[in-house]
Amino acid sequence: MATAAREFGDLIAASLPVCQPGHSPNDVQRALLEADEAESAVAAVKRRLFSFLKTGAGPVGKAGGSHQ
Repeated sequence: MATAAREFGDLIAASLPVCQPGHSPNDVQRALLEADEAESAVAAVKRRLFSFLKTGAGPVGKAGGSHQ
């Protein structure tokens, strides 16, 4: 989550100059790169969240292991 938050913050920071008159093509390229990094970080968060839905071979809602 911290990585995704940081990457999203970097995206916002890189996108602000693009909203201003006189921005350069480099400003746009940097914002696009930050968008790609933020997208990757959010995808990683989604994968991690989905992992919490997976259960073992036992009854529904019961994960195996010594913690039971």
